[in-house]
Amino acid sequence: MYMRPRKMPREQVVLEKEMFVVAMFNKAKPLVMSVISVAGIYILWILLHFVSAHLYIYYCAHMSLMGAVMSPISVSAPHCRALRWAINTGANSIDAMWVVLGTWLCSKLVILGASTVAAAAKD
Repeated sequence: MYMRPRKMPREQVVLEKEMFVVAMFNKAKPLVMSVISVAGIYILWILLHFVSAHLYIYYCAHMSLMGAVMSPISVSAPHCRALRWAINTGANSIDAMWVVLGTWLCSKLVILGASTVAAAAKD
């Protein structure tokens, strides 16, 4: 005698799916938070570099005759030195972050390639 499997009520199916999504979110939350913190620092350096470069042009190296005359004086002013520091340090940090991203990506490709080779060797 054939017995048809009993169907679950629709509400129970939806509840189980919601519980699964919540469980996956709880497992992924620490990873997402660490990625956001790293990306936040990266975005902060990009914004600092961008704003500092534009402020330096406006306040310390203005494109005018008066800007050219005042340039030797203003270049050693504290705010111009701080803006130069932010530009240089921001550029170095952004360069370093590209190296970190490239290294991480290469490591993932190596792991993927190793698993592909191992799977091919089993066949």
